[in-house]
Amino acid sequence: LPVFDWGLLLVLGVVTILGHYLFTAAFREAPASVLAPVNYAHVLWASLLAWAVFGHIPDPVTLAGMAAIVGSGVGVTVFARLSR
Repeated sequence: LPVFDWGLLLVLGVVTILGHYLFTAAFREAPASVLAPVNYAHVLWASLLAWAVFGHIPDPVTLAGMAAIVGSGVGVTVFARLSR
């Protein structure tokens, strides 16, 4: 691999480590039910990046699956908030 590619891999590794550390720190500070919507936002961001970078548009089955996943997460979060 060229030196530039190794540099990109190094930056990717550092950013990934930092992201995981910050997400772990967030779980120390807040309950999982509060942080769950952040996990489901990853689905949205991954879809937007796939469209922006690769021009990929999800098919209807994928959209239905994403809606089911996000809907379940929102439902669990709302139920956890109401049951306090």
